[in-house]
Amino acid sequence: MTPVTTTLVIQNCLAGGFEHNIASTSRLIEQAAETGSRLIVFPEMNLTGYTARSEIRDMARPVDDLLLSTFSEMTEKYNVSVLLG
Repeated sequence: MTPVTTTLVIQNCLAGGFEHNIASTSRLIEQAAETGSRLIVFPEMNLTGYTARSEIRDMARPVDDLLLSTFSEMTEKYNVSVLLG
C-alpha cells in the first residue's frame, strides 16, 4: 500500500462570492500541492458559499466548461486529485 498525503481544507467560503471562492480554492490547491499533498478535499458548497436560506437558488452556478477546465488544468499541473463541494 502506498501512503497518500491528503489535505482537508477548512475554508471561509463567502455565500454568493463565487469568483472570490474560486480564487481562494485555486490558491489553496497550489499551497497544498506544494506541501506534497496528492488529495485535496474541500467542504461542501465551497464555491457558492454555504447558506440554508432560500437565496441559495440565486447563488447556484452550473458546472460549465470554464469551471471544469480551470480545475482540470490545476490537477494536471500539480498532479493532484481534488474534491470540490
